[in-house]
Amino acid sequence: DDPGPLPVGKGADLLADIVAAQLRHHHVQQQQVRRELGDHRQRLRAIPPHRVRAIATNTVRALSNPQMFLMPAETALGHGIDVVAGREEARLIYLGVANGSPPAEGKRRLVMDIGGGSTEFIIGQGYEAVERESLQMGCIATTRRFFADGKLSRKRWKEARTEITAEFQQFANTYRTRGWHDAMGSSGTIKAICDISVAMKLTKVSITAESLDAIRERLLGFD
Repeated sequence: DDPGPLPVGKGADLLADIVAAQLRHHHVQQQQVRRELGDHRQRLRAIPPHRVRAIATNTVRALSNPQMFLMPAETALGHGIDVVAGREEARLIYLGVANGSPPAEGKRRLVMDIGGGSTEFIIGQGYEAVERESLQMGCIATTRRFFADGKLSRKRWKEARTEITAEFQQFANTYRTRGWHDAMGSSGTIKAICDISVAMKLTKVSITAESLDAIRERLLGFD
């Protein structure tokens, strides 16, 4: 069933932008990382240490030697950094969205977060995530896999959609059976899609199946 419009939630990931920008071919540019994390350290000084938890997600999980990043990063940040598994990442994403935009009492919500290297799908009720999945198909990884040369075509789009759809099959039935009452997106990618939808005057503050179809056709029209 169509769950209706997809409002865009807001969230903050302390390390995602830093790591994504500074890791290339599993090489850490140490000085830049220290400088960026040092700025965050200053901002965190006013917060009691026991109330701070820094986490690293898919980008660091994918490194062949995560400690090459973690040791200087923890020193620069002044806090330990936990490398969390995909489903724990999903739980934390849901918790962040639920705190920023509390769900209606007794209603289930689907939250989707499209990251650079992974995408998380969570169904939750209240402040508890009841279904959590993390797939290795973020926007950067998927673009490099299917559109590495920057060229977009209907044939490539169809191939990418076929493979990605197959990934959903491992949990699609479970999620449909569980069901949800509203859906929210919590990533920059989804916000960008919403901004495009609004700029094209397709929606006011949300993403719909119809607006996604229109955006896709506009993009593929350049083929």
